Amino acid sequence: MMLAMLLAAAPCIEVTDRVPGWKQVPLPAEAPYLAAPPSFSQFRSGERFTIIDEQVGLYRTGSANGGSTDFELPLGTGAQSVTLVFREPLRGAKVDVTSWDMTLVHEKRIAGTQLSFEWGTRDVSRVWVRVHQHLREPPVLMEVRVVRSVLPQQLGLPAPFNAVDSLFYFQPDAAPVRLCEAGAQPLTVRAEKLLLAK
Repeated sequence: MMLAMLLAAAPCIEVTDRVPGWKQVPLPAEAPYLAAPPSFSQFRSGERFTIIDEQVGLYRTGSANGGSTDFELPLGTGAQSVTLVFREPLRGAKVDVTSWDMTLVHEKRIAGTQLSFEWGTRDVSRVWVRVHQHLREPPVLMEVRVVRSVLPQQLGLPAPFNAVDSLFYFQPDAAPVRLCEAGAQPLTVRAEKLLLAK
């Protein structure tokens, strides 16, 4: 998984390995915040990064509970926010969101198809969403988008991804890749790319 590379005079690296897939690059002393282009899934060892997990085309129905419908959603480690998209507008239905002993949303009226909520750094790995539809049609969940903030060691990745002082990035195709020092660039990984690392 190690790459052959050519260090330029500027704090950038031209990657010579163009085979698609996950890559590991040791972080040179002169570029400790080396990063791939922002559109790439990537993380650095020992640093917190963002996972974006989008599940689309679900057509998921909930459990009927009198005049309401319940959805149970496992979120994974480090979840910080969720966006739900329903098939039809909720037309003013009240929505509650809870997690164990915590209320995240209480009787919020939703007119459209989308509900977003966040809770910051509190530990929330599962939520229950209740839509009080009463005389409305039962809601159907079409999309769930979960944003998580994690450290690499929290994910149980294979041993090669435990290397220290390294950048890991997913190269989607055989195009040339230029890695540059980019300390301010947020590091983000699409959840489906992480599955290819296991």
